[in-house]
Amino acid sequence: VGTTTSNDTTKNTKRPICARCERPTPKACICESLPVDPVVLQRSRILVLQHPHELKRKNRSVPLLQLTLSADSLLVGVGRHLGDGIEPKLMMDIIRDES
Repeated sequence: VGTTTSNDTTKNTKRPICARCERPTPKACICESLPVDPVVLQRSRILVLQHPHELKRKNRSVPLLQLTLSADSLLVGVGRHLGDGIEPKLMMDIIRDES
């Protein structure tokens, strides 16, 4: 004879999430630390090669960079190797900028 137990004390409610930083509010929200306006890099750009598996993680860092830097200052490619997920023209621009 098997017995079943139920745990009525478990709450199924989720914590509220901040619409901007997508972290639980109020304890994990980091919006106060983020710049009001995205930072524009004048003489450089940041290139992030993100592994495809990181896209599924809740604590990934690219969304925070996107909140911090202007779209022109941040380039994100998703792939397992440098060049994967990055448009060929953009890759050529990056190589040309390094020369």
